[in-house]
Amino acid sequence: MDESNVEVTGRFVQPSRHALTVEILSGGVSIDDSDSLKPWRSGLYPLGPEAWTLLRPQLHLGQLLTGTVVWVPRRAYAGIGVELGLPVGGFVDVLHLPDDFTRWPVEGTTCDFTIWSIDERPQIRLMPADPGHRREDFDDWLQRQDSPAAAAFRTRSGAKTRPG
Repeated sequence: MDESNVEVTGRFVQPSRHALTVEILSGGVSIDDSDSLKPWRSGLYPLGPEAWTLLRPQLHLGQLLTGTVVWVPRRAYAGIGVELGLPVGGFVDVLHLPDDFTRWPVEGTTCDFTIWSIDERPQIRLMPADPGHRREDFDDWLQRQDSPAAAAFRTRSGAKTRPG
């Protein structure tokens, strides 16, 4: 499948060997991820503005999502990519991960992540929900943060919700 099939009559089809179809409906976005996905990388799954406009309101800071780590750089300098089963992947910044690279989740690890940042750009920044996968000084660091994401993380209900 080539990238010319990105949007066809109200459907977003991921350019991969396994299709993920997202139907853009008047009531929201319907996600069919019954087939396995090709690992997410920035720019691999271009998301049209209409699809992001419909998906974005279903996401919120502090929301818990389950994802699979699909890429980890060899020298641990950027962060990790996470496949969320959505038409946009997730990213965990290196600053949110342990200093000890051996404590990072490895490729293929499926675990929970908290939405840390979302904005008008089609990307989801994540924080590992498992304390073992977060920076060593996370609790102290979090208390010093004055951001909407930190506030949402401190007060989140812990209820797991999934868009769609």
